[in-house]
Amino acid sequence: MFNDSRLYIFRQLKVILDEKLDQKLTPLNLKVSELGSKLEDAMRFIELANSQYEEFQSKFVEVEEKIVKVEYKFVEVEYKFVKVELKFVEVELKFVEVEVEIRRSGS
Repeated sequence: MFNDSRLYIFRQLKVILDEKLDQKLTPLNLKVSELGSKLEDAMRFIELANSQYEEFQSKFVEVEEKIVKVEYKFVEVEYKFVKVELKFVEVELKFVEVEVEIRRSGS
């Protein structure tokens, strides 16, 4: 009988301890599930940020290529302008040479 009452007390104590443990574990389980949910949200945000970064990078490369093309065209135009100026200077030089020849032959 003494053993039966001890066994009964131990069982009751085990039930009480199990209930207390469940009471303590339930909030922890909720916190873990909340953390899992927050982690999923963070991962979605990171994926969104990554895709936006890739889109920005792609557009940046496109714009950079357009800028290079415009700069190249500008250099081409400058080159043509310099060639025209050089031709103009050549013509002026020939004109001066002709004037010098005329003055020499007239003197």
